[in-house]
Amino acid sequence: MKHPRTRVLRKIWRMREELSLVSSINAQQQELLKNYLRILEPCTFRATTFIRAARFRVEAPFIDTQLRRAQSVRLRVCDLDSRLEDVSKHVSRMLEIQQENNGNAIIVFTIVTIIFLPLSWATSYLGMNTSDIRGLAQGQWLFWLIAVPVTTVVIGLAGLVVLKGETIREFFIRREVAKNRQNSAATGIAAKTRLSTRITELSGGRKQAAIMSDNHLWRGFRRRTTMIRGDGEV
Repeated sequence: MKHPRTRVLRKIWRMREELSLVSSINAQQQELLKNYLRILEPCTFRATTFIRAARFRVEAPFIDTQLRRAQSVRLRVCDLDSRLEDVSKHVSRMLEIQQENNGNAIIVFTIVTIIFLPLSWATSYLGMNTSDIRGLAQGQWLFWLIAVPVTTVVIGLAGLVVLKGETIREFFIRREVAKNRQNSAATGIAAKTRLSTRITELSGGRKQAAIMSDNHLWRGFRRRTTMIRGDGEV
């Protein structure tokens, strides 16, 4: 196959779907013939006759022949399906090779664009109506003085993105994850601090309430003791 196309794969998939339907119908036909043969057997009747047995001797070979034909059809369907699977794999590999070639062509086109795009920008910039390069005191070396560094920077940045783009992306992702972890840790520490402060405040309040209660009980005890002593003296 010299020029594989995606539509060829779609056609192969449709053919395999049709073969799958044919195989399913064939399996149902075989099951039907087997059940029919089982029903026609004289031993399945409660009471059989010689006529039924004689007819079965004629019917059984015919049904066996149909079963063998159905099985041969199923084998041919399976063989066609396996061939289509091989063709599908071959077309997929050819498409991958073709896409790789297209990718190489795109890379070449991109490289040419990266080289000439800064030059075009420098030409457009120096050719603006404000002041033409021919009217300047400098010569043509000004164009190359601007174009060459810009082209070098653009090519360097493009190469950095192509070669180290994934590494740079992972670096920023790790940095963002570390920042989120630090924020989460700081939030957790602040929450723990507020919780411990609240517990301390509650504990201090409980202690103060207990002290006030003890003082109140002690004053009541002393008051009752004083009253008892006064009654005794009287």
